[in-house]
Amino acid sequence: MAVRNIYTSRDERLMWEHLFESLQVGDNAAYQPKGLTLWKKFEVTQKTNKTASSLATHFRKVMYDHIEDANLTVEQQLYIVNQLNIPLSKRQQRVYTFLILHYF
Repeated sequence: MAVRNIYTSRDERLMWEHLFESLQVGDNAAYQPKGLTLWKKFEVTQKTNKTASSLATHFRKVMYDHIEDANLTVEQQLYIVNQLNIPLSKRQQRVYTFLILHYF
């Protein structure tokens, strides 16, 4: 029986950081984070034992719509949202509005 290799908060943090850093340097693959190219580059870093296919699937199904849960600064999260034109839900908009008003 195959053993599932779960994603830890560390794995997800490293994935978000890789996306953020890739966007900052203008890597075209970062503008399509649901595809394989960005995650193939991440796989090469050997920061995690996940395959590019698994990373892309996890990002697409679990992480993409929940950027507010990313272990990044609010500034980093908003940078990613802005660069990728991620539509925010009403709840996400309230979270970011609260954070900006109370911490900046």
